[in-house]
Amino acid sequence: TIEAGPEVRFATCDDTNTGLDGNRIEVIVEGILDLAGTSGNEVLLQSGSPTPQKADWYGLRFQNTADSSDSTLTFDTIRHAKYGMRLSSSSPTLADTTIELASVSGIEGSARSAVPFSPTRVTVDDAGVGVNLSGGVSGTWTDVTIENGTGHGGTISGGSLNLRLVGMSVLDNAGGGLITSLSGGTLEVILSAFNGNGAAEAGLTVNGTGTRTLVANDYEN
Repeated sequence: TIEAGPEVRFATCDDTNTGLDGNRIEVIVEGILDLAGTSGNEVLLQSGSPTPQKADWYGLRFQNTADSSDSTLTFDTIRHAKYGMRLSSSSPTLADTTIELASVSGIEGSARSAVPFSPTRVTVDDAGVGVNLSGGVSGTWTDVTIENGTGHGGTISGGSLNLRLVGMSVLDNAGGGLITSLSGGTLEVILSAFNGNGAAEAGLTVNGTGTRTLVANDYEN
């Protein structure tokens, strides 16, 4: 548990040359990680360099364990990582989380089977790709913002599942908007905005089979 308020700074090299990336510091979660920030008193995870850059450290990786899906991240900010977080069959709870300046992706990997992944008030700003999730993702995403990416907003793909995107904003991503590619299940996109994403690219791409419901969404530029 990291209580509200601290700033955790990561070195820009891994002297032990171990872990997933021998050149970078990682936080590998096999048990339960709780970032217990509060409004106005957040937890900040970022580079320890005086001149921080994208990919200075690896980021958070939630391993394929039952416990890792019980992790909770609230009122926290993650900066300067290669991946803001990588999920290996894990579905942590995210609320009021901001991921900034991730070189490859903000949220990547796969959610845990039969455990909903339902981020709330999460922002991914200036990542390579906002989200890149596969293997089936179920749950309700509420007020999730993906913006200013150097690539596309992201891809959500997988098997039969039920996914609701409510109040989502996919804005000004250079490579295009959000791509969904689901086989079966249901997809609902409600009161969401897909604006200013990549010249000649779709704001929202819907592939696959199953019931698709789009309600009161905004598509511009």
